[in-house]
Amino acid sequence: RSVARTLIEMGLNEHFNIDSDTPEMADLREVFGVDSGITGEGGKLALMTAQALTQGISRCVSFVAADGLDSHQGAAWRTNHGPNLQEGFNSIAALASHLEATPFGDVPGDNWLNHTTIMCFSEFSRTALLNSNGGRDHKLYNSMLLLGGGIRGGHVVGASSDLGMQAQAVDLSTGQVSESGERIGNNHIARTLLHSIGVEEDVGDFRAPAVPALLEDA
Repeated sequence: RSVARTLIEMGLNEHFNIDSDTPEMADLREVFGVDSGITGEGGKLALMTAQALTQGISRCVSFVAADGLDSHQGAAWRTNHGPNLQEGFNSIAALASHLEATPFGDVPGDNWLNHTTIMCFSEFSRTALLNSNGGRDHKLYNSMLLLGGGIRGGHVVGASSDLGMQAQAVDLSTGQVSESGERIGNNHIARTLLHSIGVEEDVGDFRAPAVPALLEDA
């Protein structure tokens, strides 16, 4: 409540008034697909995330890009899962595009995406194979999407096995499957992001090394 009161007193709440009729907010609603509905609720949250970052209100933001993914039953999997995921990916794409189009500081050609790392993941993950009900159950591991500042994009790190689609161990330097490598977990990702900003010590007690294959300077 104290923080909310401070935002209002400083007039910063207007940056998050999505229903505002100002030209700036109208442009943002179009960029984030809010009025067209192609991004669902995730688009609104992505818009507010962009505002919090680019207006200097917060340096770290988390939001739900896609919802309604608890598809244990086949009907939900067949009809809702894909469209719900698409809305989430649309909202992330809109966020990345907006940050890339927004200048950062006074350096010509620099943009906010160069200074922002976007990490997308499931809070409990999903099985790769369908269950007996034709849907998907919870899983201990899943894929993750990373993009933005410091991340070497455009490639896949790791792979799943042909039998059972299990996560395979990979060489952390190359990202290629290797029996002598490690299965990458959230602790590896956290350590990698800290490494990318110059934090070499394991300050979070993640007990896992960084993954050089994920980084731009690898």
